Amino acid sequence: MAVNATTVGMLEPGMTIEVEDLPPGATVFDLVYVPAETPLLHAARARGLRAANGSEMLIQQAAIAFERWTGVAGMADVMRAAVAPLLADLGAPA
Repeated sequence: MAVNATTVGMLEPGMTIEVEDLPPGATVFDLVYVPAETPLLHAARARGLRAANGSEMLIQQAAIAFERWTGVAGMADVMRAAVAPLLADLGAPA
């Protein structure tokens, strides 16, 4: 598994991981969620590797924070629906 936990791909161009050096069957997790498809994720998928961005992590963190503040659990689907249009707008070309 390889994880990018930097802003590279979101605030700065480029990649932090040499995808060609990863073993076959590796998984790439890029915590960046805007854009949804970073160069790192694109390169990993082009190599046939499993790859995911950070949007689900953002959603789950929001749901956990909501539960801790309010005591109301099970809000991940609500958080996912709320953030979907925002992520879509942020990822749109200018």
